Order: sequence, then structure tokens, then C-alpha cells
Amino acid sequence: MEVLSKLDIISSDDKSFFNLLCQLDSLIKNSEDFRRQTPNQFYKILHIKLEELLFADQKHWSLLRFILKCIKNSAASHKSEFSLEECDLCDKLVQLLDIEVLSIYERIDQDQFHFHLNILQYIFNLVQGNKSALDKCHLEWSNLTFNLITKVNLDQQVYDISSMILLNVYNERENSENLYNNIFSRFNLLDFVNLVEIVEQKFKNQPLQNKFSNWTFKLLDKMFDFIYSKYLIKSNVEKFTVNFRFFVIYHISDRLLDSKEAKIQKCYLNFESLEFFCQIYTTTFQDILSLFDQILEKPFDDVLHLFKQSKLIAGVLCDFLTMEETRHDNHNMVIFVQNQKQLMKLTCQLFKEINCNKNYIFLVEKHANENIGEWLLLKCDLVRMIGILVYENESNQGYLVNDQLTKNMFQSNYAPFS
Repeated sequence: MEVLSKLDIISSDDKSFFNLLCQLDSLIKNSEDFRRQTPNQFYKILHIKLEELLFADQKHWSLLRFILKCIKNSAASHKSEFSLEECDLCDKLVQLLDIEVLSIYERIDQDQFHFHLNILQYIFNLVQGNKSALDKCHLEWSNLTFNLITKVNLDQQVYDISSMILLNVYNERENSENLYNNIFSRFNLLDFVNLVEIVEQKFKNQPLQNKFSNWTFKLLDKMFDFIYSKYLIKSNVEKFTVNFRFFVIYHISDRLLDSKEAKIQKCYLNFESLEFFCQIYTTTFQDILSLFDQILEKPFDDVLHLFKQSKLIAGVLCDFLTMEETRHDNHNMVIFVQNQKQLMKLTCQLFKEINCNKNYIFLVEKHANENIGEWLLLKCDLVRMIGILVYENESNQGYLVNDQLTKNMFQSNYAPFS
């Protein structure tokens, strides 16, 4: 290749060096054959040029970034081999990856930041398109990306690309579940919570579909069953942040949709999970009830966030207690929930608020014609829950009568709640 020959003999200080890199970049973009059968000379020459620039007194990060862009794009097509020259170059790049740079990305030259980011992107391209490279380096790359996603204050792109690499490293391999668990077992609860907070904060006011397509969210979703069984089910729900609690409630709700699967039944359909669900329910209802006095003054996104949680966790608990898969122990489970007096009291209090609170009624009317409006409607969910709480339970039935809640159930001045 003429452009490679010229790059080989020219100094990186030469004025024409950048133009030659541009020609090489164009060749890589436009030639599928070059990407599929990249000459070993390409890796050898660019390796040398990288070292020239890195050991120079003054680093030209724009040139370094451009070289990495060429290397990254060369791995964008499926290859059948991982040559010694490319392997040496890849090892060098992994050594160059500086986590400190990725953690201070807002305070450094953006070309320097993207130089390091392109190293990650290059590894991902290899994971996607070079089985030989993946077979040789999967442990090294999974360790590298694990170290990245357990750090705080990195750019979101770093978490996303690292998650992409981790998810794809083991995706097509034998015993992938065991391999995944080997990585997941190295996470502690704090690592997991920090990563969830990053994703939930980023997508808090965006459509759920945006979050579902995010690679870091996909990794967290893949990890959830493992983290749930090892940490969450034994943890103190009151210490959960609102964002983290929403993540947990959503995933539990999602898992119960697959309740016929043996893995889901073993993990979620048991008394320990039921107790955990009741704790989440109680904590969530306490938070939402504290909103009602100032429901119009609070930011609507925060209000909506709590209503979503309340609706989802009410659905989780009702579904859990009525599904076919829990019928073998349904009677004892229902009695357990009925004996949660705080849960009963909070359910009745919330039911009265949504029937009597004028500010809440105003809020519902204001958003009635919007897609989000249905999240504000809780009456059907609460009636279903109250029905379970009072079923063949004289104590709870008496509480309902004494609290005059039965009157509210059948008399409401606001038709859309029915």
C-alpha cells in the first residue's frame, strides 16, 4: 500500500504526516477488503508512530487520536485471524489506557480523552468481529472493563462501551452464565448501586425506551438476578434512594412476567421475596403520602416518579399473591401480608387521599390527556390490594368499616377514578 509505505518513512513531525493519515482513514472507510485483510504492516507502522508521538516532549493529542481512530476502524469488520503485530499493538494500547484520564475528562484536552476512549472502542470492535482476538484476550478485556465500570465519576460513554465489551465477551461462549457470574460475583452492592444511580439519573426524564436500549442498563439488567439473590433481598429498603428503588421495583415487576420459568420461581417466588416486597411497598407508600400536602408545589417529575413506583409495587404484590405459581402456599402468603398492619394502614390512607385530595384531583385532570396521565391513577390498584387484605380477615374488615373506607369505595365525586 503506497500510503503505508509513505507513512513508514516519514516523521510524525512532518507537515504531510496528517494528510497521509487522512488518506489512510479514507482507505479504511472505503475498502472492505482492507478492513477484512488488514496488512500486518499497518499495525507495525502505526505502533511505531504511536510510540514516537507518545515519547515526544510535547504530545500532539489530535494526531494520537487520529491514529487511534484508524486503528479502531480497521477492526470494524470480521477477521479470521489476530496477527502477532496486531496483538502486540493491542497489548500496548491496553497498557496505555489511563483510568485517571477517563475520570477527569471534563478538565483535560478532549483529544486526549478521546484517544483513551478510542482504545476502548477498538477493543469492542475486536470483541464484535475477531473471534481469534476474543479467544486470546477475553479474560484480560473483561478484567479491564470490570475495573472501569466499578469506578465513579467517569464519562457515561466509558460505562456504556465497557458494558458493551463485557456483555459481548461472553455472549456466544459456552457456559456463558457461569462466566458472567464470575464477573458479577466481583461486584459488591455499592458498585451496583452506583452504576444504577448513574443510569437512572441520566434517563430519569426520558422515555423508558431510551433507557432500555442503553448498554449499561442492559448490563445491569443481566446482573439483576444475581445481585438480587446475593444482596438485595437481605438489604435495608429504607436506605435505598428513590432512583435505586424504582430500578429495583421495575426489575422485579419485569421478572414476574416470566413467572413460569424455573429460574424466576426459585429466585423470586418465595417467602423471603414476599417480605422484601412488603418492605418496598411500605416505604414507597410512606414517601408518596408525604407528598400530598404539597403535591402541586413539588416538581412534577418527582411526583410522577413516586406514582410510577407505587403503581408498579402494588401490581407486584397483587400479582405475586394471586398467580398460579404461588398457589401452593397462597393461603399462608396472604395471611402474612394481611398481618402487616402498617401496610394495611398506608394502603387505606392512600386510598382516601386519591378520593378526597383536591390538589391531587386537579393534577390528574391537568394531565388526563397525556400518555403519563395513567400513572397517576391508582384507585383500581388499591382496591385490588384492599380486597386481598380484607379477604376472610375480620380484623382488617373491621378496620375498613371503622375507618369508613367502604363509603369512599362506593361514593366518589370524581368519575375517572372508577
